Amino acid sequence: MPPGITYVGVAAGTWNTFALRSDGNLETWPSLPPAPSLPPGVRYVQAAGGTLHGIALRSDGKVVGWGTNSSHQADLHTLPTGLAFTSIAAGQDHTVALQSDGTVACWGDDSPGVCTPTPLPPGVVYRHVDAGWSSAPRSVPTAH
Repeated sequence: MPPGITYVGVAAGTWNTFALRSDGNLETWPSLPPAPSLPPGVRYVQAAGGTLHGIALRSDGKVVGWGTNSSHQADLHTLPTGLAFTSIAAGQDHTVALQSDGTVACWGDDSPGVCTPTPLPPGVVYRHVDAGWSSAPRSVPTAH
């Protein structure tokens, strides 16, 4: 690692590990290839892993995925205009992401309903997401 660079975050999937560096790069091992290249001026800010897929949140609010994509869990997810992703999580074969408006996006294996967030009452939004092995997205709602 270059002098002056430190690790600022770690994450793990079933068969993979991620280390986020202070320079915004992401290291992966042992079963995944390196994270996708970044455009100039963009950094990785968070990573998560499923069984054999990785996802990473970039500083521009986009999410990238790589590795096994048998259930489309590593697909790029299109955001509505004006929104960004703010947090990510990965389950066995699914990906969960919190959007800047407090809604949750989930893609990949939806059996049995793992990509179906709990509907919230008006005025309540999600503020955090997490994902279990093969369970529905876990999130913390809060009044907006």
